[in-house]
Amino acid sequence: MVEFDRWRFSANVAWLPYVWMSGSDAHWLRISNQPGDFSAPVPEDGKGWGVQLEGFVSYRLTEALSVGVGGRYWYMQTRGFTHFEDHISGGGGVPQVVDWKVQNFGVFVQMGLKLGPYSVIDVH
Repeated sequence: MVEFDRWRFSANVAWLPYVWMSGSDAHWLRISNQPGDFSAPVPEDGKGWGVQLEGFVSYRLTEALSVGVGGRYWYMQTRGFTHFEDHISGGGGVPQVVDWKVQNFGVFVQMGLKLGPYSVIDVH
C-alpha cells in the first residue's frame, strides 16, 4: 500500500495452492438407440491451482470518509476427468482426461467510513 496526499494505492496477490472442481455435463446430444434415453448428467472433477490479483485506488474526501475503485482477476486451472462410466447408452465407458481453466474479472467500488475519534462530517 502506498499513500500520497489524499490518495491510497494498494495491490494484493494471492496464490491458491489447491483448487477443486466438481461439476456435471448435462446436455441432450448423446447417441442413443431409444428415444428419450438420458442416463443423467455425466460427473466431472478436477484438482489444480490458481491465483488472484487485486488492485485498488481510493481518495480520502475527509479524515473519516473515503471512496475508491478496484479490480480483481482470478485464474484457476485443474486437471481431472469426465466420468463416462455407466453414462453411455448400452453401458461401459471410461473416464476421459480433461483440463479445465477459468478466468474471471471483476470491478468494484467502495466507500469507507472511519468511526471513532474522528468526526464523521467536517464542518468548517
